[in-house]
Amino acid sequence: MDSRNTIKHAGVVRAIKGKRAEIEIVSSSACSSCKARSMCNASENKIKLVDAILPLGQDVELGQQVDVVGEERMGMTAVLLAYILPLLLMLLVLIVAKNLGCDDAQGGLAALGVLVPYYVVMYLFRKQISKKIVFIVELKNQ
Repeated sequence: MDSRNTIKHAGVVRAIKGKRAEIEIVSSSACSSCKARSMCNASENKIKLVDAILPLGQDVELGQQVDVVGEERMGMTAVLLAYILPLLLMLLVLIVAKNLGCDDAQGGLAALGVLVPYYVVMYLFRKQISKKIVFIVELKNQ
């Protein structure tokens, strides 16, 4: 992968499932390096689990430090599917509902209600989506 167009995060191998591994990534808030973080509620760490493809011909062990790499455009695809399309769909339904004479509550409920079939369709196509959004494990040089 071209390093200019990739996203890389350090993580730890938590589980190995055949050719895939579950990697734990700890993402810290921007203020995690602040000296006053122990007295502030704004600093926080979030643990994320990522399913990634293991490198061929290389052994990976539980607890090993690795990098998880993905393409930048893959992140844009995820943002499009998770945020932008649902928002546009809700706005479209809200505008159509208002033009059909629905009041604000009915339009709002219809806009929220359209998310149910959207995410059902997303769930049904999860295997096709997972082929487009792929993370790869890179071993760290030790």
